[in-house]
Amino acid sequence: MPTYHVEKSKSARAGCKAKGCGEKIPKGEYRVGTTSLRDDHEMTSWQCLKCFFPGPKIFKQYDNDPVAWCAEHLTDLRDDCTSDMVIAAMEATMAKPKPVKNSPSKMLKIRAASEARMIDEDDEGPKKKLKMDPDGGDEVSAAELDANEKYSSMKNDAIKDYLRWNDMVLKGNKEQMLNKVIDAHVRGRVGRCPDCGGRPAIDEDNDEVIKCKGHWNEEQGMRISCFNCWPRDKYPYRLKFINSSPTDDEMEKIIEENKAAGKKGDNLDSKIAVKAELIDTGDIDITTTEGLKAGVPKILAACRVMNVELPADDHAAKIACAQIVMKQKTEGNTNADAILKAIASKYGVKKTAEEEADVASRAASSCTVAENGPYVTIFKTLAELYLKDGNFNASNTYNKAAQAVNICEWEIDDEKIKHMHKSGHKYKLPGLGAAAVKYIKEFKETGEVGKIKEKREKLGLN
Repeated sequence: MPTYHVEKSKSARAGCKAKGCGEKIPKGEYRVGTTSLRDDHEMTSWQCLKCFFPGPKIFKQYDNDPVAWCAEHLTDLRDDCTSDMVIAAMEATMAKPKPVKNSPSKMLKIRAASEARMIDEDDEGPKKKLKMDPDGGDEVSAAELDANEKYSSMKNDAIKDYLRWNDMVLKGNKEQMLNKVIDAHVRGRVGRCPDCGGRPAIDEDNDEVIKCKGHWNEEQGMRISCFNCWPRDKYPYRLKFINSSPTDDEMEKIIEENKAAGKKGDNLDSKIAVKAELIDTGDIDITTTEGLKAGVPKILAACRVMNVELPADDHAAKIACAQIVMKQKTEGNTNADAILKAIASKYGVKKTAEEEADVASRAASSCTVAENGPYVTIFKTLAELYLKDGNFNASNTYNKAAQAVNICEWEIDDEKIKHMHKSGHKYKLPGLGAAAVKYIKEFKETGEVGKIKEKREKLGLN
């Protein structure tokens, strides 16, 4: 159970955590601290007094009465704050009109068409012909109407089950989740992002677009950003829709299929299949000391055939392979193909020229200004290289730079680039310093970035 206290802000560093605010709380203004236990230590988050409101579940226990809630929970008042001040702030928040939930434009079209269909079926006169595209283009398709009829009466938990079974994003209100389920039912479930492995979903702001926002990196302990987007009806990585509860083994297979969907030629299973024609790994046995000594060089040879981006130096690459082999052995996984997949997943597989062109195309299509796409690719590449090097802070810095360029509303030209790192200038891009701007200049002049080459050499990837 969280505890609360009110005090005056000691500095202007803390930001208000209330939804829709996020502003720094000025020094000397009242703020409410919510302290809770996380991972065996206390964490305090702050809200402006004017924004403060307790969680709806806790507040509902007191019949939504600010006086009753404050009497029970808000007894620690500091710096001359009174309970009347807190109650007045809560009542003001309650009096504000609730924000209208976004209803996806596609759902509005589906509902309108569904109502027209019902009227049409009840009409005894000449039948009206609805504008329905069998392929689900700009108009509402018959398949979408049928799917809406099947899912729209379901409760939120049931709709979430369909999203879980298909390894899709659960976020959103009922209309937004229903939109995802209908889309997946008609066109197929949405496979993982080919670049970052994140789970793309229909964009909340534009439901004609499928967008990837990145993924959570367990090792780094933070979210890795991604900006890829595609037209919804042209998303290329679709798979069969799952319409019944899968077993644990089936769910694991669904997730693996989703991860592999966007890889095409980079699909690890296909790489392993090609490897099998050249390197025989069937007799590898890592359960014994002798088997380990004989098996690791074979696994390394197979990784070379698969173009896994291990260090170029064979000794360093052998150590890298051996570390993963031992980890897999400890976890009870002794299958050679599974070990190869684990190594390739950690170090990545070198992209072909065609795959590199696909990456560049996705970067351009996701940018507000398509001409800035190559600069997004520069910073995303640097972020990936620093991540492989274990420098998580630098990786995150370059991800932020990629995001800043991605949403930049003007084309980066020779004139604007002079000012992009200057604080206060109208062409200043947040997240870009002098070094980042230098890389863009270098790329515009030479077509390459020395820092990328340097990092690849350091990691033994050239």
